[in-house]
Amino acid sequence: MAPRKLKTPAVRPESHDSDSDEAPEVVTKQSATQQAQQQRQQEHEARVQAKAAKSRKRKSKQEVQEQSGAVPELSDEILSAVAAREEEEEAVNEEEAAEQRRADKRRAKKQAKLMQKKTHTRQFGNIQVQTLEALEKTQTRELTDGAKEFVERRTAPKRERMDLMKGHPAHFCKKQRA
Repeated sequence: MAPRKLKTPAVRPESHDSDSDEAPEVVTKQSATQQAQQQRQQEHEARVQAKAAKSRKRKSKQEVQEQSGAVPELSDEILSAVAAREEEEEAVNEEEAAEQRRADKRRAKKQAKLMQKKTHTRQFGNIQVQTLEALEKTQTRELTDGAKEFVERRTAPKRERMDLMKGHPAHFCKKQRA
């Protein structure tokens, strides 16, 4: 395996430039542990302060909500004016809702009329033609089981149909005598 190239230089950040004649600072184990303890202490104090600030904010928000919950006494004139305004708004809303319902009914009637198939009878000379739906309504007797079965077989989707251009194979074969 090829040795990996280091992305960062092997020089410590505290080290001085090579131009400098000064020796690097010597750090003993004892001073390093003291610095680490001081840093931990500072982090701990910062966490405690942040926690206290957060709880103070929470308490102040709760106090504001409690204060806003109490409604000051209002005069009867103001209360009656507000009540009248609310009643007026309710009446307007009811009128709008009623108008909307009427419009919806009108639209539904128009839609139903458009969707309804027009059944009528036309006459071409002495021939009278009715639309299919009108015929279904006039049909009074039901088909027998045999007739229903015949219609099913006749309209079956997988039934082999005769190609009119080619004709039926029976038309082109000589009958075999048995």
